[in-house]
Amino acid sequence: MITDAAVQQLVRQCIGLLSEADINREHKFKQFFRGVTPIKWKNNRHPGTCCRRHKLVFNTFNAIPEYCFDCYKILAEPRSVLELFKLMVVFESMALPDDNTRKCMVETRPGSQGAYKGFMYFQSLDDALAVFGEIKATIHSQVSPDVPVSIKRGCSEYATAYPEYSRVNETGKQAMSYREDWREKEQYADQHLTRQLKPQLRVSYNPPGSPGFTENDALVMYAWLEYAKAIGDQSYKSIMEISNSALPDTHLPHISAN
Repeated sequence: MITDAAVQQLVRQCIGLLSEADINREHKFKQFFRGVTPIKWKNNRHPGTCCRRHKLVFNTFNAIPEYCFDCYKILAEPRSVLELFKLMVVFESMALPDDNTRKCMVETRPGSQGAYKGFMYFQSLDDALAVFGEIKATIHSQVSPDVPVSIKRGCSEYATAYPEYSRVNETGKQAMSYREDWREKEQYADQHLTRQLKPQLRVSYNPPGSPGFTENDALVMYAWLEYAKAIGDQSYKSIMEISNSALPDTHLPHISAN
């Protein structure tokens, strides 16, 4: 089990490296990433734009791209910011054959339930099922046996529009399949809309030789502590004793997340 003291020491070291100017600057990202980026996902016909292309199709036509029907994720739902930090440590050190994309975040999307979440992404249901038991056991042993861990399908925005999309059948046909009338919309988007998206070439969130936790990671950690205080999660006090002036009461802006 990752101890509270270990989390406290890690956060103190990371945030201690930030200057007052760093802390006071606007840092809109509240997500911690590890693993490969979507540019490295298999069978990806849109390597430069990836998920941004798929979201553009959905936001424009309310159509779920065909590629996204093979996207699954293991979802962990920490119950406090302290558990979120412990999950971050698990995701940082986790070794996976495909170095799967994984992230921890605070939940600020309108209408979304829960405050803290961790995601690990897979390119098929079989891939997710193959490691689900091991990952669930690791989270329960290192974070808490009471943290809910489940398999979901694709992005939450899709499930909000089409609830049957997110329902996972582990042994047979899924509740929702790709609609052929969406193919024309995807083609239109590729011909006329996706040119506005600038290609991204970064292939890993933590390439070999990276320094471990970075300044941006430290800013994310600080933002998580701000968020915990803002929503009344007192577990942040067990991570770091910090003055009211350093963690002001604030209403955090809504941000978009997968």
